[in-house]
Amino acid sequence: MKLLALVSLLLGSSAAAWLPHAQVSVAARRGTTRALVRAAAAGNDQLVAQLRAAKPKDIAEILAKNINAIDQRLFLSLADLADATDDDDERDEIARLSSTVASTLETLLSKVRGEVEHPHPYDLLHVVEHTPLSPAGRS
Repeated sequence: MKLLALVSLLLGSSAAAWLPHAQVSVAARRGTTRALVRAAAAGNDQLVAQLRAAKPKDIAEILAKNINAIDQRLFLSLADLADATDDDDERDEIARLSSTVASTLETLLSKVRGEVEHPHPYDLLHVVEHTPLSPAGRS
């Protein structure tokens, strides 16, 4: 980027017009980045809707069934949803859901890591059935 600025100064603004990023402002790039994040996060809308409608005891099972589709975009979807709402109670509910999803995933993955280290004949759904939702063991 510094090289681009140096070339622009040396050649003048009209000569730098051919450079791909010479005319793009920071605000325009920031807007494009947010649009790309929203587009990537939109693919998780169905999973987010499922999680929001689920009872707390069913969240671990939903996450286990969708484990291969879960990545940071799920949390971007939740953050985007929280940003889009004007209702403070709904925003708090989404924050609690996000926290629950993160802690449940962490619990599931640590349990699976333990199962991998000490192989067990059961699958991930068995792990879900025998994993408490909270670290303290409360549902």
